[in-house]
Amino acid sequence: MRIGPIDIDVPVILAPMAAVTDLPFRTVAEELGVGFTITEFLSAHALSVGDKKTTGKLTASLGGRKFGVQIFGREEHMMHHAAEIAVAIGASLVDINMGCPAKRVVAGECGSALMREPEIAQRLVRAVVSAVPANVPVTVNIMAMNFKTGGNWGQAMVDSAQATLDQLRKIYPNASEAVQNRSLSITVMIGRNDVGVITQPDDAQKVIDFAKSRGVGRLGFWALARDNGACAKKVKAQPDCSGIAQKDWQFTQQFASYAGPASA
Repeated sequence: MRIGPIDIDVPVILAPMAAVTDLPFRTVAEELGVGFTITEFLSAHALSVGDKKTTGKLTASLGGRKFGVQIFGREEHMMHHAAEIAVAIGASLVDINMGCPAKRVVAGECGSALMREPEIAQRLVRAVVSAVPANVPVTVNIMAMNFKTGGNWGQAMVDSAQATLDQLRKIYPNASEAVQNRSLSITVMIGRNDVGVITQPDDAQKVIDFAKSRGVGRLGFWALARDNGACAKKVKAQPDCSGIAQKDWQFTQQFASYAGPASA
């Protein structure tokens, strides 16, 4: 797997998770073979003003391993400064969160709230890009969540992914179709979802087939710990099982068939 100039030998990335992906957790994941880890998502404002609790979470991976830092905010100078701080501790990548729907984040008009203000979002991206060296890629985490769910669920997920690609083509009209496709990342919530729909293996396969046909940049699922059928009778989404009748690691085996996009 490759992100800009970063080669990731094991194509598994530990996503940023608040109160989860601290240094001990990331270290364990790295020692178990995860190819690349990212810090908890951190407030650019808090980093910029030197908040001790937040700066304490900004930690470099041990042993010189490459790692990324995810930041969020809506003030250009704060985002610029936070990116500089991340690079100063050795970050190989800076990720901007524009997808978090948590109330405390969107209340500050950050995270997914920025999708209502594309001009501000673009300025924030430019501010971060201008703060880091050319060899440090800047990525943006944008999510399409709670989209149309009527009819066939597998097709609904595919339609959402295609709609996102259509938007990317308008945003980056001068990029090749292959580059536009590689800009898309798809994460499927397996089994019983938070909004009531259920992702069965056949639904997941539709998304996998779509990803293969388009050559999307990354494809994954939420979450590895849920890839079992231990709670098939649960009526609400659970953190440690899929909520459907399935074989253990069934989705893992399905998603492993996607090797990523062809080399540019």
